[in-house]
Amino acid sequence: MTPATRQEFSPPPGALAFLNSLGAGEVRHKANRALLEHLLVTYSLLVSWRHDEPVALAGLLHSIYGTVAFDEPCVAPTDREKVRAVIGEEAERLAYLFSAMDRERFLETLGSDVVADRFRGEDINITGDETRHMCEILFANEFDLAIAKKGAGRPDRIEKKLAPVYARLEPYLSPGARAAYGAAIRRS
Repeated sequence: MTPATRQEFSPPPGALAFLNSLGAGEVRHKANRALLEHLLVTYSLLVSWRHDEPVALAGLLHSIYGTVAFDEPCVAPTDREKVRAVIGEEAERLAYLFSAMDRERFLETLGSDVVADRFRGEDINITGDETRHMCEILFANEFDLAIAKKGAGRPDRIEKKLAPVYARLEPYLSPGARAAYGAAIRRS
């Protein structure tokens, strides 16, 4: 997704206002940008890959509780009700699972019916649909970071960054995610 197309998909005003109230526009994220920009691009990717609103909204708030790789929570994992009130129960559950998961363990046990909850130190049972949604959110996250760090015009560098995670997630990814990956690494 190029910077020009990032603005095509706008999240619901309530979700955007919520992120702004949490200071997501001020929190620094990777690739020298604000967390809010990363969250908006992740959301836009999921919408462009034709995901339902709960999945796209989960992508919009995927690191709201912090993650293993980005441990700067905007909301404490004990305040899940606040997030549910903004994006709904299904989207909040996916956002929580994404934040709570140990990413390496998730990838190692991909296809199992549990996610290790790093906040509570216990496993959470998940469905096959939730596994696929988590894979999409994870790939959208990594896809955005690869483009932001390596540059949209550098397919060789993007492929080097994304290929390992794509190889693990590919069986669970939507046609839209697969097509985006193919386009990003295509050399003219």
